[in-house]
Amino acid sequence: MPSKRITIVYDNRSSREDLQPGWGFSALIEIGGHRVLFDTGADKLVLEHNAAVLGVDLATIDTLVLSHEHCDHIGAVTSVLHKNLDVFYPASFSVLFQGEVEEKPERAPWHAYAVSTPAEIVPEITSTGEMGKEIVEQALIIRGSAGPILVTGCAHPGIVEIARLATQIAKRPLSLVI
Repeated sequence: MPSKRITIVYDNRSSREDLQPGWGFSALIEIGGHRVLFDTGADKLVLEHNAAVLGVDLATIDTLVLSHEHCDHIGAVTSVLHKNLDVFYPASFSVLFQGEVEEKPERAPWHAYAVSTPAEIVPEITSTGEMGKEIVEQALIIRGSAGPILVTGCAHPGIVEIARLATQIAKRPLSLVI
């Protein structure tokens, strides 16, 4: 089985003095040769600093998944956009945001995918698809040996509802929620 690792790159708090805390969240998921960044946090300087300290080269991220359209989760997106990147975001994102990430050969050498229903992002990682009514977001389900791992942003639709849906999609009880 390929190695799996989740590294918190950006969070409101840090127990390490060499990492900067900042409003928001970002996690790097390494699985089966894929490097998936879930959210970017709010501040590109914090994201870039923490990535450098952790030895994470943002130019080697092959997939970016955005949970929801709040600045503390997508504010540093320009630090990650690069050639051949796959970007997955909820289909309900604003037209303004979609215009920023849509594929335009003159400025966007990445690939943008609007997600509305559960979908495989890379092998062993599935999006829950869009959840919620007022604030729509997606979460990720990672196939783990002890059971599925749920990675979520703010959990605006409610963590219980997100966990229930993730359990239905994975067809197994969750082993961990981040």
